[in-house]
Amino acid sequence: MTMIFLLCCLIAIAFGVSALIADKLTKPAPEPKREPVPFVSRHLKPDEILTLLHQLHIIDSINPITPESYHNHTRYTLEELISARLGRTFQLTSRDWFHIMRAWYVTRGQDSAERIERLDLRLKLNI
Repeated sequence: MTMIFLLCCLIAIAFGVSALIADKLTKPAPEPKREPVPFVSRHLKPDEILTLLHQLHIIDSINPITPESYHNHTRYTLEELISARLGRTFQLTSRDWFHIMRAWYVTRGQDSAERIERLDLRLKLNI
């Protein structure tokens, strides 16, 4: 009788251990903490942001910025104008230009002051 009791206890323990192992193996991995991706690759200086917004607004007034602006000379024209105005070299990476151009494009139809304010905030906070 005690032998049957011990055998039942061993079987129960074996099932418990196998269930514990199964839970550990099938448990989903915890979500990794994601750091927010910065809006631009480096924090722009206040005078760079001000000049960028000013020149971007002028360029958009002459020739509206659209998704095609990513592939044409608009980025290089903008860099040249900003560099000349600041008196030092100013460059944007392709990724930075994409984010800036997209943020400007999606606000089309809004008042210019609102567009500038939104992009200014994103550039200052870099989010």
